[in-house]
Amino acid sequence: MQTPHLLVAVATALASLMATSVQAQTAIYPSVNPINITVPGAYKLMGNISVAVGKVGLTVTVDNVTIDLNGHTITGSTRRCEQTQSAFEQTCTLAFTANENIPGIAGRDNLVVRNGSVQGFGIGVQFTGGGRAESLTLRHNQVGLSQRLAYPTTVSGMGGLQVSEVTAEFNQWGMQLSSAMVDRALVKSNQYGITAINGAFPVLVRNSFIVGSEVGLQFGIVDPSTRFTGNLYPTRSTVSF
Repeated sequence: MQTPHLLVAVATALASLMATSVQAQTAIYPSVNPINITVPGAYKLMGNISVAVGKVGLTVTVDNVTIDLNGHTITGSTRRCEQTQSAFEQTCTLAFTANENIPGIAGRDNLVVRNGSVQGFGIGVQFTGGGRAESLTLRHNQVGLSQRLAYPTTVSGMGGLQVSEVTAEFNQWGMQLSSAMVDRALVKSNQYGITAINGAFPVLVRNSFIVGSEVGLQFGIVDPSTRFTGNLYPTRSTVSF
């Protein structure tokens, strides 16, 4: 009877498959600054990073990279954007101008960034293609999360970028997106909550809270699961369904 041998063979094959499916993570140490990732793969940050004025915190120059911030924070040189006494306006200090358009994390296509915080940059996390932003806190940036595409891409049928469980707060713009699906996000106390910056590509927002912004959502698509509270203009030029 060959059944035991067959079971052993199946178990061995499954073990091999599981081993190959778990991607080894390369450690990133804060002592190496600035950090440049030039090889595709999975990376894990091993500590908080403080970045000098005008410098990018972490630069990714290749596609297909996953970065686990491992609960740590990447911080720019100064605290730059604060909500003023005027109800919704975010002002950026003069010290911030040296970091204008400087990202905390700058990536390529199929970039995944998860599990940490980025604060005090011109752009918190910058995508130039598709990918995923997961379990992030982006605060005190000029733009919390930025995605700029020259062409539409799709992930799971909608949006080149999947944004899930991201908090964007006290930024001038919470998110500027080209082709994305935003799910379970908290977008709070930004001057502008979420802005779709290319009308040709879809930006869908669902299961999210947009709170305390001058404009909550601009030019995107919103479904009834998203809640708007305390915004001067909850939506502007949006599509609902």
